[in-house]
Amino acid sequence: MFSDFQCPDCRDKEREIALLMDLFPNVSMSIKNFPFNNDCNDYFPGVMHANACWAARSAEAAGILGGDDAFWQWHDWLFLNSGQFEGGKLPGLVEELGFDRREFTELMASDYVNDLVREDIEEAQQLGIFYTPMLFINGVQHKWVIPGTPSLRSVVTRLAAAIERGEEGL
Repeated sequence: MFSDFQCPDCRDKEREIALLMDLFPNVSMSIKNFPFNNDCNDYFPGVMHANACWAARSAEAAGILGGDDAFWQWHDWLFLNSGQFEGGKLPGLVEELGFDRREFTELMASDYVNDLVREDIEEAQQLGIFYTPMLFINGVQHKWVIPGTPSLRSVVTRLAAAIERGEEGL
C-alpha cells in the first residue's frame, strides 16, 4: 500500500486491512511512502499534508533502529495521531521504544532516510500513482475508489480461497 500518514483515507484503509489480517493470518502488508507534500515528493503539486514527509521519515528511522516491530508501533502511533508531532516535537514514543532521541533525530533528518522515502515516491511515479491509499494485492492494483469495484474484503476472501484450492493469482 502506498500511503501518507496524514491521509484520512489511508488510515481508514489501514483499519480495514488490519481486520482482514486478523481474519487471514497469512495476509501481510507492506507500506510504501507517498507523502502529499512537495518538500519531499516532487510529483505532488503542493503541500496538502504539512508533516507528511517528516512522518514518513520518522517511520523509516524507527524501522531502521528497531526493526519491524518498532516500525509498526511507530506507524500505528502516526495514524492514531494523524501523522502529527505535537508542536513540531517528536513524541515520547522515541524513548518508549528505547531509542536515543539524538540518534533518532539525526537518522530521521539524514540523506539516507530521505533517499528511502524518495525511492518509494519514484516507484509510485513509475506505477502511475497520484493518490493514496493505493493498494496492490499480489502485484495487482485494487481500484477501490472506482464504483463497482469489489470490496477489499471480497478480493482477499476470493484470493485466500483460490490459494487454499492450490490455484494462483486473482
